[in-house]
Amino acid sequence: MADRFEKLAKSLGIGPVTKPADPIKPQRMNANAFCIRNRVFAMRVGDDLVLKLPPNRVTDLVQAKVASSNVVGGHVMKEWANLPPSTEKKWLALTKESLDYVRNKR
Repeated sequence: MADRFEKLAKSLGIGPVTKPADPIKPQRMNANAFCIRNRVFAMRVGDDLVLKLPPNRVTDLVQAKVASSNVVGGHVMKEWANLPPSTEKKWLALTKESLDYVRNKR
């Protein structure tokens, strides 16, 4: 059985590593990250899915107990949310939201 991350990649239509990066189609940069225009929008950290989203959206997800804050070196990353495996049913929709956010961010 494919792991959660591989199922998510398949649902998004992301194949194996693709270089150079396509400016429009999301792709795998390595086994743990999904990218658009060489910018990571989702990654696997342990069993969690970590997504880049607008800071207010991350706050909403944390307050709703859907996600936890992403902390790196003791600093909260305001645009990153950790989603545990228990929230897998929400992963596809939130990953699409993350992709749109990163795709449209300048």
